[in-house]
Amino acid sequence: MHRAAILFLLLAMPLHAEVYRWVDEEGNVHFSDKKPVGRESQEVEVDAPLPAAEPDEGELRRLELVRQAEERFRETVKLTPPAEEVQFDRVGACRDARRNYGALQEVMPVYRAEDGNLRPQWQGDYYQGDRRYIADEDRDAVQDEVWRDVQKYCEQPGDLAAMQRAYDDWIDGEHCEIARQRLAQAERPENRTPMDVLQRLRQAYRTSCR
Repeated sequence: MHRAAILFLLLAMPLHAEVYRWVDEEGNVHFSDKKPVGRESQEVEVDAPLPAAEPDEGELRRLELVRQAEERFRETVKLTPPAEEVQFDRVGACRDARRNYGALQEVMPVYRAEDGNLRPQWQGDYYQGDRRYIADEDRDAVQDEVWRDVQKYCEQPGDLAAMQRAYDDWIDGEHCEIARQRLAQAERPENRTPMDVLQRLRQAYRTSCR
């Protein structure tokens, strides 16, 4: 009997069944669930395999949710554009290093702001964030650290004119921001600022932020 036919026979039988084995005149071996007539046969007891269990509705639902989640993930990956590489602002890093070096030349207290830059505590200082003051005994070490940043990020670290210009530009920016804040405060309706004062503050803003 063909192997596939034997498997079909076993699947069709109950869990425990009798199988008859017999050989024909040509020496071929046959199996049957019925005893052959007129031929010598051997009875073989077998345990038929259990039929494959069909998955329940809960399992089918789980598999479907997994499939849908995989499809959504593939669509998301396909539609999401690749992240753009962030370019390092070397010019800005040089500018900040030079400005920090200039701040350390002031005789007034100097502190590190939340953005990591150094600021002198001057009369018009309006900074409202956390401050970490540089102790006098640490000032030389911090200056050496800032100078290394100047050498690292600036193409001409020894350009003293560029060093002074970077610090002066920062000071000008501070004066501009102070003028802007004063004007914004004066222009609030509840303050009822006289017109001549407003005009003077507007002129100061234009001059400082030119």
